[in-house]
Amino acid sequence: MHSPWAHHNPLVNQATPSKRLIDLYFPADAPAFTLANFSRILFHARSTSRSLNGQFLLSPMQLFFGSGNAALSVSVVGGETAHLRAWFGADGFERFPAGWEPKCRDSLGIVSRFTRGNCGSL
Repeated sequence: MHSPWAHHNPLVNQATPSKRLIDLYFPADAPAFTLANFSRILFHARSTSRSLNGQFLLSPMQLFFGSGNAALSVSVVGGETAHLRAWFGADGFERFPAGWEPKCRDSLGIVSRFTRGNCGSL
């Protein structure tokens, strides 16, 4: 159930999930996603943006941040397509599905997984 304070915003901006991009990169019938899938998605998205946007910039910090977000997605959601689509806002609202539980069960949590290299492999 959505928050009573969350209302659909008809204006499209960077704070609004893009159904077009979610459907492009995370089709509903796709198998589970891996770090390799995310790496290909990031490469395609970055190269497309670079070719279409003359003001496109990608600093090393932005590259690291974007790769970290993708690694976090796999670590937290586990790569399950339906869960990723819900988290990214395929229906207009970013959320976790009912009954969702984190896939990361490391004793030290997400931080230990990141320090072991998931982020660097993207």
